[in-house]
Amino acid sequence: MTKWIAVCFALAISLSAVAKAPAPTVFNTYAFAEIVIESNGKVSDIKFVGPKLGATLEQVLIAKIRAPNLLQVGLLNDKPARTHSMLLMKLRAESDLKNKQTLFSLHDVSVSTMPVPNRRNHPIYPENLMRWGHEAKVIVQVSYDANGAVTDAHVDTAQPKVHADFARSALRYARSMKFFVEKVGGVAQGGSVVIPVFYKMVGENESPPFYTFKLPSGERLNMYPGEPAPEVTSTKMQASLSKPFVPQALTDG
Repeated sequence: MTKWIAVCFALAISLSAVAKAPAPTVFNTYAFAEIVIESNGKVSDIKFVGPKLGATLEQVLIAKIRAPNLLQVGLLNDKPARTHSMLLMKLRAESDLKNKQTLFSLHDVSVSTMPVPNRRNHPIYPENLMRWGHEAKVIVQVSYDANGAVTDAHVDTAQPKVHADFARSALRYARSMKFFVEKVGGVAQGGSVVIPVFYKMVGENESPPFYTFKLPSGERLNMYPGEPAPEVTSTKMQASLSKPFVPQALTDG
């Protein structure tokens, strides 16, 4: 099974003024669903969890999830088995300023590994590094057992070297995690995951920005500015370039 990548943030308040950034053109958000993959590879059950996406968008995503050969069949003793798993879907929206529309895509799909939500567990920004305005991205490799408890966590040596205080903070955060585990043939499975932990300064009285997209169903979807990417595929949603963006139609394209 493919393992998904968890994304976590540690934010700090900077005392310096921040110039107003230009309007973003790329947005990201995540959707989660509990799924059952039968031994023949078909997805027999899909239950969305977390923030509501709106019925129309969920229907389009369900069609994508049920596409043949999207997900691998779980193996127990080298034989295909029924698998209970958690699915992570990364949704991306990219604004086409010239044609005044926004294209929505199912940018990435992966399964099984996700931390159990815990509001009390979060990475702590090292005070000395925050004082000097230092930022970092720490990649942590985590292994966990069949109970979802972390058995090993270490900083990925392939990444650029980071300050030791950032590394200690990220490892302390990762080691305190608890994970949902995948079940194959009714047997819980341990596994591993890559955790990027971001330490980023924000301006005084500033919070991480998000944009609200009004869906055709009437529900709203919050998305956060992301990095530009060359590919925008599959699900398309037309939107007028207003604030907030207001999609006019949803098609499976």
